[in-house]
Amino acid sequence: MPTKPNPDQLGSCGNINERNPPEDLKISKITYIAQKKLISVNPMIAALQPNDHFLSDKALKPKAQKLRRLIADLQQRSIPEDLTQMINSKIEEINSSSMSGKQLEKLITTKTTELLKLLEKELKLVPKHHYRTLWMLMGMSSFGLPLGVVFGMSIGNIGLLGVGLPIGMAIGIALGASLDEKARKEGRQLNLSEEE
Repeated sequence: MPTKPNPDQLGSCGNINERNPPEDLKISKITYIAQKKLISVNPMIAALQPNDHFLSDKALKPKAQKLRRLIADLQQRSIPEDLTQMINSKIEEINSSSMSGKQLEKLITTKTTELLKLLEKELKLVPKHHYRTLWMLMGMSSFGLPLGVVFGMSIGNIGLLGVGLPIGMAIGIALGASLDEKARKEGRQLNLSEEE
């Protein structure tokens, strides 16, 4: 049973000092750091295995890095076991693949997209700027085109139809940005960008 740490082992908030942890604490370094940073590491999520193609192929490297960031983010979240199994099966398909070049790039892109859709559907987790991108397009079609038609018809020149598109785009971006901010505050935003 661990003994109570003495005062010189405690940090300013009464937590165990990272530089001088008590000797009798029987925890691993990863668990210790995770506890110190108040994150929980989910060891159930499989890691993307190193692959020589990831380093040598310039087009493949950023896609592999994006997937690694997604996996690292998921490892810090509490995820139900059934969903963890689905995520691991998709990662395992990449790890066990013997593909290279464009085929491997396509596989990683496909599996990353599948993972993001699954996470959005099951846990409402979304990448940064997800709603902004989605609502920008919806704003142009839902608000911009009708406004352009009304404006064009009222002036008598249907050629002014495109005037409503930037207005709709601005409305969509504003709505999307507010939804992105709400997702961030609720902790539903993943640590990767939609544009990547």
